[in-house]
Amino acid sequence: MKKFVTLFICFLFFSFNSYAQSDFLEIFEKSEMKFDDLMDDIFFEDLDNNDLKDIVIQTNTLKNKKLLIFFQNRDGFNSAPSQILNMDENAIIFDVGNITNQYPGKEIVYLTSSSLRYYYLKDNFYNPESIKLIDISSIFLSPSPESPVRCEFIWDLNEDKLDELYVLKPNYLTLLSGEKNGVFKETQKIGLNPIFSIRSPLRFSSEDLEVPENFSQKIITRVPVLYFEDFNGDKRKDIISIFKDKIKVFLQNEKREFSKEPDFEINLDILSEEEKKKIPPPSYSVDAIDLNNNGLIDIVVSKSQLQTMGSLSKIYIHLNKEGKISLTPDQILVNDSAFGHPAILDINGDNHKDLIISEAKMGIFQILKVLITKKLTYENAIYLGQSGKYPKLPATKVKSKIRFDFEKLERTEGEIAYFSGDFNKDGIKDVLKKIDEKNMLAIFLGVSGARKKIFSKKASYRVKAELPSEIIIEDLNNDKVSDIIFDFRRDEKKKLVLFLSK
Repeated sequence: MKKFVTLFICFLFFSFNSYAQSDFLEIFEKSEMKFDDLMDDIFFEDLDNNDLKDIVIQTNTLKNKKLLIFFQNRDGFNSAPSQILNMDENAIIFDVGNITNQYPGKEIVYLTSSSLRYYYLKDNFYNPESIKLIDISSIFLSPSPESPVRCEFIWDLNEDKLDELYVLKPNYLTLLSGEKNGVFKETQKIGLNPIFSIRSPLRFSSEDLEVPENFSQKIITRVPVLYFEDFNGDKRKDIISIFKDKIKVFLQNEKREFSKEPDFEINLDILSEEEKKKIPPPSYSVDAIDLNNNGLIDIVVSKSQLQTMGSLSKIYIHLNKEGKISLTPDQILVNDSAFGHPAILDINGDNHKDLIISEAKMGIFQILKVLITKKLTYENAIYLGQSGKYPKLPATKVKSKIRFDFEKLERTEGEIAYFSGDFNKDGIKDVLKKIDEKNMLAIFLGVSGARKKIFSKKASYRVKAELPSEIIIEDLNNDKVSDIIFDFRRDEKKKLVLFLSK
């Protein structure tokens, strides 16, 4: 009898797991990509303009930098790279865009110390010999051991389906415009200065300024964060620069030209003089995003200060009113247990941005507890927005927990929730949970309520699998359903695992 009960329990266990895995694979097609080198970076781009995102992997090698290109077709991806492109050893940064109509697909454009060059697509492969676009210098003077790296400097701001290039000079941002035949020229200078700081105790000499290698080794260049969005509601994209707590806005006029100097400057003065003297000072972040779906960019400031018994966090909402942003916040959210930078996205599909705030007691005593136990449990509190305003209480909370390896200074395992995916094409975000202890991936679907939309309490889909340190959520096949990418970069495994929606 005892043996029969044991067999029956085992039967139920295996039946449940096979059923859960079958459910998960009803909506996903699993595949693997393998390669010979470790990953340094990964990005997703429709390179051949077939409305399907391709995968590009930059390898982690100091010499002979490579781009592993996996083209996607209607049947998905091949397990091996479609092409391995050896990058120019002089490349410092690169980006991808439509800079000419001479060739099909997008061009891979890169910057050297003296010129811009590009690889073009032909017969479903990138020509290994690059073409010089224009002679130009920038603040980037020589490749580093980590070069080349992806850096966004290509955008279509005038929306003519032909991209412009923006190159940072020591004293300004220069705009390069092109024609359909691929001929580019410098058309405008915009007074947007990068920030230089000399590495102490090294100092400059006149010879350093003439030797790019010396110059680049002795300075640190900090570049403002750039947003290209409509600031004043005239349906034209403007340049919004944010550096620390200072915001500069350069408007685009009807001639498709930008102001040389800022039209608006906003100094938020986030930290008071007293706060600046604190050790450590409060941390803060600044985001530019349209909160209330009126087509104008708003400002969200998050500031937090560690205290003995906890952490005090404040989120300041500055709404854009017809191209004007007041220094006085429209709303201040106060939380005595929040930490980290809040996520801002539309959870419930109403076109208004919601806030996801990580909440946990993070005072001195709690930090000591984390150091001893190497564990942290926290909650993701979701505040649903309406017209840029947020309630005092969250609509729901989702628990997460992580473990730390302090020798390697990294997170090792836990139960992590991801909120950016929509896995059933209903316009509502779902929760993807990675449960390391159980080698389990689970999806909790978003459901509609009377006044709010929350998540199902039980997982709708589960699968047991070898889990990576990181998971990426993307809509690779352009079907409005999110796909899942297992990123094994930090695990030092030379592969990706894809779960593509069927």
